[in-house]
Amino acid sequence: MKHHRRHSIESITVKITRILALGVTAALATGLLAGCSANTDQTTVTVIGFPGLFSDQFQDLVIKPYEDAHPNVKIDYEQKSTSAETIGQVSGAAANQTYDLALVDKSAQGDANKQGIFEKLPADEVPNTADLIDLAKNADGFGPSIYIDSLALVYNTQSGTPAPTGWQDFWDSQYQGQVAMSIDNAFGLSLITALAKENGNDYRQSIDPEIAKLKELAAGQVQTFQPTPDVYSAVASGSAQLGLGWYARAKAFSNDNPSLGVVVPKNAGVALTPTINLVSNAPQKEEALDFLNYAIGSEAQTALAREGHYGSVNRNVSLSAEERAASASPEGGQLDGGVFPDWAYISTVQSDWIQRIKREVLAR
Repeated sequence: MKHHRRHSIESITVKITRILALGVTAALATGLLAGCSANTDQTTVTVIGFPGLFSDQFQDLVIKPYEDAHPNVKIDYEQKSTSAETIGQVSGAAANQTYDLALVDKSAQGDANKQGIFEKLPADEVPNTADLIDLAKNADGFGPSIYIDSLALVYNTQSGTPAPTGWQDFWDSQYQGQVAMSIDNAFGLSLITALAKENGNDYRQSIDPEIAKLKELAAGQVQTFQPTPDVYSAVASGSAQLGLGWYARAKAFSNDNPSLGVVVPKNAGVALTPTINLVSNAPQKEEALDFLNYAIGSEAQTALAREGHYGSVNRNVSLSAEERAASASPEGGQLDGGVFPDWAYISTVQSDWIQRIKREVLAR
């Protein structure tokens, strides 16, 4: 009898062990399935745009906070060197589109809009467009500006020479063979408008005087028209003493690299207003529009202005006088009294301008 009872107890123990094991297995399977389900449910929005310092800032100040608040959305950011490359990549994927949003210079946006590469924004799905400053709005309803920056002089603070003050310093003999700049792009387009203002010329009529000035630079002042890895590193390292850059990027770089200084000439900064665009037939249109709306909203724009030194495109952003002065703001900031190019016009002639720069300046 005792043997039979012991056998029964052992049998029950085995059964309980098996049941528990099955329960653990089921729980593990459920957990794995839940994990797979969570991963499957996560939507990936693909953004393509500007490289380098801006990419780092955009991911830290805009993308990461958005992802933290939207755990079911992942933002993939792909870098391209130029707006032309970005548009080419998006256009090439049109048959089976993989991109949702594209960041491009305003001068490049016009042609892309005409070609149907980008879509107009449904205003009801992007309510923050109502809070944009006029400078940031697109009159035809396409993508707005995502930030404001200014053309700037960057210089090596350890060279022992006084800090530059204006665009004409590029032609100063003390910088002979020590200038670094890339000009077959938005830098060159912006510099042409700056020189036109200084010389009292209307770039809509002719850029001959500005091309002539750039030829003078190429004749002996410029060390390289292809600074590597970028103009900020080239100047900070001392391989060049003076360069052409963007204010906000240079300011951020100089925070960690005191050997780099940055100056926006008084009343002569040139406004850069790059755009954020909805790609036609975007695979994740709903989520892309939600992220775009966040990017131009007051939270993201405040971060870009305070920590990134960009000018804000949202009128609801509140900055202290000191913060505004340190940003590329057109009011109370680095762009006070500056040049605000007619990018709509420049978009119609930018190919001609860049070809002239390549043919008449860079090919010398």
